[in-house]
Amino acid sequence: MRGIKKKIRNNRFLSWTLIASNWLFQGIPYADKTEQLYKISFTLFFTTIFFLIFYCNAVFGLIHSFLLSLFVAHSVNWYVNGNFYVLLIHRLRFAKLSKVKLFVYFDGLQQRLGKQNWILYCASFGSICRGQLKEYSDIDMSIVRKSGFLNGIKALFFSVVEKKRADWLRVPLELYINDNPDSSKKRFNAENNPVVLCDPYGTISKHYSERLTVAEAKQLNGVL
Repeated sequence: MRGIKKKIRNNRFLSWTLIASNWLFQGIPYADKTEQLYKISFTLFFTTIFFLIFYCNAVFGLIHSFLLSLFVAHSVNWYVNGNFYVLLIHRLRFAKLSKVKLFVYFDGLQQRLGKQNWILYCASFGSICRGQLKEYSDIDMSIVRKSGFLNGIKALFFSVVEKKRADWLRVPLELYINDNPDSSKKRFNAENNPVVLCDPYGTISKHYSERLTVAEAKQLNGVL
């Protein structure tokens, strides 16, 4: 699959299909249950709102109103809940990752995470753990939340805000909200030394014997 994506990305014309794919799926098939339910509900809610606007005001017929409403709602979902610099840097390679900006963002993120009472731990995975951050790398991150409906709502809200903050700083943040440590481990099953950004209860040490601090990751990736 990665080989196919690489061939598509390296083709000037086919690379645009990555945008369509990103818009269509929006990470829903790979998300945990809380995030899946949120994104599907988001699209359904706004589809209903736009349908009432288009159809009840006789702007379009029934079928056209529904299809247009679904398209607009799904696009709003994509805009609100996505990170466009994952597309621009990692998928399309129209921009480059600044390691310095990334770790500046991490410094601020650690402070914000420390104020949250719904979090079990937050860790980053992938090339950053191996000292292989490149100009087109994205940043895979898992936030494992505490159980409970309210904690899920808080986690989702935090995720949306952080993705937009990361966009503003041009950080390609691939952020996932996980409902428990096991689902996070399943997603990143090839990783064994995550970069720990927040672990107030020492939970992550029960799942990973090797870990990196942000300072260690910074040094490992050649950021002075």
